Amino acid sequence: MVGAVRTSDQRRFSENDVSEPEGDEALPEGKNVTNAKPPRPIFDSEEERADFEFHDSDEWVSVDNVAAEHAALRASAQQILAGKRPRRISISISERDLARLKIKAAEKGMPYQTLINSILHDYVEG
Repeated sequence: MVGAVRTSDQRRFSENDVSEPEGDEALPEGKNVTNAKPPRPIFDSEEERADFEFHDSDEWVSVDNVAAEHAALRASAQQILAGKRPRRISISISERDLARLKIKAAEKGMPYQTLINSILHDYVEG
């Protein structure tokens, strides 16, 4: 076992005591855990992919109606300052459903809580 220590071993280990991974355990040349790219999410539609790329981008986007956008952002900021942020709740959910929600969220590249919030929002908005 690479880097494993038996609990019955009483001596201290240094960095030199751990062997380098070999074969399938080793990362390809020039790769390490810190520079690995996260997997791309799976999209249900072209619209969803475009929306993801738009929000994942750090580029500037021109706005047609600056005044309307400014008003919407101002209203949002006022709601936050007035304490009208989303309220936290807790729910009971089966382990199976939670596991499936986490898988769906991972496929979409989002946290599972965000997916649950989105599902609930879509339901109440009709």
